[in-house]
Amino acid sequence: MTVSYTSAVAAAGCYEYIASRCCSVYCRRVTMTCARQVDDFATDTDTQPISSVPLQFLVNVSAAPVPCDARPMFVPPTERDGTCIAIPPNGTYTGIMVARAGAPGARIVDITTQSPAGMSKSALTDGLLDDERHVNVTWRPTASQAGTNLLCFVAVDNTTATSDQTCVYFAVGIEPPRLRVGSMSPTGLIARDHGTWRVEFDQATARPSRSEQVDGSVGQMVMGQ
Repeated sequence: MTVSYTSAVAAAGCYEYIASRCCSVYCRRVTMTCARQVDDFATDTDTQPISSVPLQFLVNVSAAPVPCDARPMFVPPTERDGTCIAIPPNGTYTGIMVARAGAPGARIVDITTQSPAGMSKSALTDGLLDDERHVNVTWRPTASQAGTNLLCFVAVDNTTATSDQTCVYFAVGIEPPRLRVGSMSPTGLIARDHGTWRVEFDQATARPSRSEQVDGSVGQMVMGQ
């Protein structure tokens, strides 16, 4: 079965035409409609479609004080995408999601979440910087939630631009590995070119899938690319 791409091209052209016309002529917020027909053909040479489906969509055009490609982003101490966090039995997780606007004139208006049952989220609060806002989340999983749970979140700004989705995994009912006291080596003053570090944990651990580097300016460990 062959799908005619003429309709798709026409629809794209319709969108571009409407968007450019609205921006250059109306110069205000408008909503316009576009309608096209999508046809299926049995072969490339057939002229009679075996099915025909109407396609309709709306195009919203509005003036915005920020570039169209400016998008919000999450910044530390927000958990990184793909992070896995162990929550021991009867444990409670508390976290913070800090979103930063993508350009001057943009402002974070929401941080949407898809969270496990029972997780609470605070109201959106202004951050330390004018272009940052954050929410706090708290979760005490029940025994029935043992296993892997997923939290995903997205930031939205006042232009309706959205950030990339960030997802965090929770391993509920599992004790996280902890450092053995006194196992860290070396300690004290360390030469600038020193490159070997040793730590011991209280249980077997898997090697990390990503490299790490120490950011000495803020005293925290961050993941390298």
